[in-house]
Amino acid sequence: RVQVVGVTQKPRVRSLGGGKAAPAAPPSRRRVVDQGREVEARVCQRAALRPGEQREGPLIVEQYDSTLYVPDAFGVRIDEHLNLIGERR
Repeated sequence: RVQVVGVTQKPRVRSLGGGKAAPAAPPSRRRVVDQGREVEARVCQRAALRPGEQREGPLIVEQYDSTLYVPDAFGVRIDEHLNLIGERR
């Protein structure tokens, strides 16, 4: 049995916080069914979110290739790399 271990330097990842936000679409809402009950969720475009922002559920985040639903008891914050971090309130 042979085991090979490679050691490399961790890559530097730059912050993406300096760019301009995409034009904001007019606020919209959509009815969704969450655990058997109908709720009204706000809808936002992911491209319009900036680092440091926080949004509370119920929320729908739309992107060209995916959709994220944030339930009522959760929120999301956007980190410096534009990741959405879900957190229970």
